[in-house]
Amino acid sequence: MRANFSFSLTPSEAVDYLQDKGFKQTFFYDEMMHDAHHKAFTVAKIMRNDLLEDMRDSLAKALKEGVGFEEWKKNITPTLKKYGWYGVIDTINPQTGEIKTINVNSRRLSTIYHTNMRVSHAVARYERMMALPFSTNWMYQSAMLKNSRPTHKAKHGTILPRDDAWWETNYPPNGWGCKCKVVALSDKEVEKQGLSISSRPENIASKDWDYHVGKRSTNKSLYKDNLSKLQDKELTVKAKEELKEFDKKATLAVARKQLHEMIDEMIVKNNVKYPTNFIQVGLLSSVILTKVQNILETELEHEGVLLHKNDLYHARPQRKEAYNQALGVEEMRQIVDVIDEAKDVFVDVRDDFKAIIYTFEDKEDKEKINKIVVDINHVVKKFGKTNAIITMGKINKVDIEKSLKDGVFAKIE
Repeated sequence: MRANFSFSLTPSEAVDYLQDKGFKQTFFYDEMMHDAHHKAFTVAKIMRNDLLEDMRDSLAKALKEGVGFEEWKKNITPTLKKYGWYGVIDTINPQTGEIKTINVNSRRLSTIYHTNMRVSHAVARYERMMALPFSTNWMYQSAMLKNSRPTHKAKHGTILPRDDAWWETNYPPNGWGCKCKVVALSDKEVEKQGLSISSRPENIASKDWDYHVGKRSTNKSLYKDNLSKLQDKELTVKAKEELKEFDKKATLAVARKQLHEMIDEMIVKNNVKYPTNFIQVGLLSSVILTKVQNILETELEHEGVLLHKNDLYHARPQRKEAYNQALGVEEMRQIVDVIDEAKDVFVDVRDDFKAIIYTFEDKEDKEKINKIVVDINHVVKKFGKTNAIITMGKINKVDIEKSLKDGVFAKIE
């Protein structure tokens, strides 16, 4: 299972990482270097903890809800103005009394936003890849954009064991604005793809980034401020469970809202110019994840389940109703809950079509059943591998039974 970018929902490790940080005031960005950033949240020249806390919380909220930079900037600007930390301002170095004029503009805010988002995702990716028992090799991937650093492009495709010392100073991001990432591969995948372990290359990280960006101590108490630690001690086990359940419900609510909006625009209003390409409609449960991997003997790269607007539009009732196979609009609205509940789930075990099939009741026709087909390790060009709904519709119950009998499907018990 590969840790990957999440389009609307975010790995809990990424949000936890940001929320667990304490605060440290710094005047120059290099006052706090390397892995010290894992312990405390800082923004150079913000010299008050209340503003740091508001900034950190706003970034954590944006990370959790999948809020882009422009929306985050719009939301945080009133807070910055309230504290007088916006536009052209004079800041005072508390150690020397030096006055420095800075411009808190879109460019500075973009650096703050994207740096925190990328580092948080890098930490989540690292922790998830380290949990994979077989994927012990890591491949360096440059974004290969026009403005990507030549040194980073040159390392694209480099494969080293995940415990190789090179990663200690070159785990991405490796510079300001770096969009590189790491992909986990098993020995079997390396061999199957005709790849090989590389010789250790020279270091490429800039001086501000030559540390292991993904690795942090597992002792989370190192990152929490005193108030958070006190609150954590006071929480009972029951309260923690309730908070966890509340967090899950909030996550599902966000997914439902995005799904309903896409359905309303793409299906009800036939708005083919709807701007959002992907939404995340759920996560594979740990039970489903484990059993699918065991049945298929394939490691899943990511637990997220995505829906592309084109696949939703392709399954619209107007197109499939002639075949009596189309899900109705209200049935489509159930996608998030069907994936979350995972009541009747099958696996297509064919080598050329490995997929998870979620099924749920067709209330209009007792001879049919509704299905949602999720392609595992689905390649999304911009973001790598994930899981994605590739089709949905109705199928005869007898066809399900035949596929089970013929060994095409396996039921997840």
